[in-house]
Amino acid sequence: AFQRVKDKDVVTYNATITSCTKGRQTSRSLRLFKEMKDLKVSPDVVTLGAILNACEKGASWADAVSLLLQEKQPSIVLFNMVASSCAKGHQWQHALWILREVRRQRLRADATSFNSVMAACLRGEEWEH
Repeated sequence: AFQRVKDKDVVTYNATITSCTKGRQTSRSLRLFKEMKDLKVSPDVVTLGAILNACEKGASWADAVSLLLQEKQPSIVLFNMVASSCAKGHQWQHALWILREVRRQRLRADATSFNSVMAACLRGEEWEH
């Protein structure tokens, strides 16, 4: 049905990406996100939230980090979502890097930030950092 829609806009993509994410179709969500950008449909905060949610549910921490690196002005919410993806992927090194980036960007880490990093360290069995 989605492929038959002629004038796809950000709302159409957001709804479809969110639906794919709920259905645990991470790779499809990522393909739609790429298609969206290729067609010059600008992602918004809803898009980023949906695609990062897909990365988290699909254990695609590397894709989440890649999206973070592409953002010009990432928010603490974006950093936290990526840190959570890293935690689920047992990527404590990347989670710690994210915490350093939060400080470098002069953002204020919150309880979610620290909880995600601690979860990553726990899952990666790294407690000395």
